[in-house]
Amino acid sequence: MNIARAAEIVLRAVLLVSAFGWGISVFAVAMPPEVAFAHLERLSGRDVEPTPALSYWLKLAGVGFAFLGLQFAFCAVRPDRLMGLTKALLVFNLVCGAVLVWAALSVGLEPGTFIYDVTFCATTGGFGLIALRLREPRVSESSRIPARAAEV
Repeated sequence: MNIARAAEIVLRAVLLVSAFGWGISVFAVAMPPEVAFAHLERLSGRDVEPTPALSYWLKLAGVGFAFLGLQFAFCAVRPDRLMGLTKALLVFNLVCGAVLVWAALSVGLEPGTFIYDVTFCATTGGFGLIALRLREPRVSESSRIPARAAEV
């Protein structure tokens, strides 16, 4: 198996993992508020007082994250046709990971609260961009010279 083919497999795997990681948030939209808040309490290790505004924002975030998951799924199916979107989503994952580290540390969260999200964003974004780069055909310097310039 050549490098480009292996990179193609890694890229699709990363995109599918990203689709699942973001898309699973659709369950937050369907869950009753008391179930969703119980889940948030387990994740954070703290009491989360349900309020109508928090319930609304949880559903808003769930829809947005599910939409991102759907975009990653589209890219996994046809990465060549959606190259710009694929790159943008992978860069988004890296940026999101950096923002999450900053946000978590600025409010004093324990690493156990956010490390999985940051790891998810950093690994999918990083490995995805590396795989994307490795699967792109490399152009030699001599082939970059325009035909007219080579004739002169």
